[in-house]
Amino acid sequence: MKAVTFSTKIDYKSYTKLSFQMAYQSRPIRVVYFGCLFFIVLALMAPDISKNEQSLFIFLASIFMLSYPIRIYRLARNRFKSTPNANEEKLWLINEKGIDIKGNSYFAHSGWDMITKFSENKQYFFIYFNNSEYRYFPKSAVSESEFLEIKKLFFINGKKGY
Repeated sequence: MKAVTFSTKIDYKSYTKLSFQMAYQSRPIRVVYFGCLFFIVLALMAPDISKNEQSLFIFLASIFMLSYPIRIYRLARNRFKSTPNANEEKLWLINEKGIDIKGNSYFAHSGWDMITKFSENKQYFFIYFNNSEYRYFPKSAVSESEFLEIKKLFFINGKKGY
């Protein structure tokens, strides 16, 4: 198999946008949001609820729905600023031995045995080491043939996508 080498650099705006996408991709969050919307509509339609109770419930559901995006933004901002190598250009090497990521201030090697799964969305490819730790790169960093080669390496090494 052919090794694939490419470089990436994620800026603050892209990082924040990806943080929002990952947060709202979670099924429990979507269920809670739709539940809040359902109960707001139900409170507005219910004839036997007093106006004070109705207003209180709508207020509390709205506070939750508005505070969650603010929380995600603040977490993403703090995480990006506290990670010293977040704004560095990274050189990736994906081959039969695993994945090497090299920046100006660090080097990380992950053998195929450390990788549990992979996934992708329209813009990014994610490599998971457990349920919460992952690395990612923008698909635009590689050509279509290189991307297919990367996926082949994952399948050859027994990694399943989802």
